[in-house]
Amino acid sequence: ISFLMLPYIYEDLKEACQNLPASLAAGCGAAVLAFFFQRIRRRRLPIVPIFLWAAYLEQLLWLVYLTRVPGSRRSLDLGLFDTVSRSAQGNSYVAENVLLFLPFGVLFPLLFPFRRRRSFRFPACLLSAFLCSAGIETVQYLTARGYSQLDDVITNVTGAIIGYFICGLSRRTAEEIGRASC
Repeated sequence: ISFLMLPYIYEDLKEACQNLPASLAAGCGAAVLAFFFQRIRRRRLPIVPIFLWAAYLEQLLWLVYLTRVPGSRRSLDLGLFDTVSRSAQGNSYVAENVLLFLPFGVLFPLLFPFRRRRSFRFPACLLSAFLCSAGIETVQYLTARGYSQLDDVITNVTGAIIGYFICGLSRRTAEEIGRASC
């Protein structure tokens, strides 16, 4: 990340924060539903990951669809690395696409732990991120609410992979700290 990109990323993050109350409300709503569902079914549910996942998905929906006027943008770019540019603003879009899916990679293993088949966790996260990103790009093209680019799918999946490994590293670190303090 070039330091010249930081002002552009900061401005876009500031704009994204405008929707934070709605995202938190969506998270609270999902957490309340999960709480009542677990009472009815007598089965423990991961309330905090459900809250975070719902808040993230609402924010994602708002960022990739609802901030754009329908019919305002329609193009399809299947070229590889076409979004990488010489301008700091152009490259900030690449970095923002990676950042957009970091939470996906962090939250996926928390919400879907696959305790019986841990070896399935990473491929499931990777496939889910790919399908989600490809779905976003497809809907953006069909509704003309965004520029559909192969690079967006690649950078989104890259962000999910980085987030997945951040989650794994933080879990290992927490386990090591827990063992050291005993």
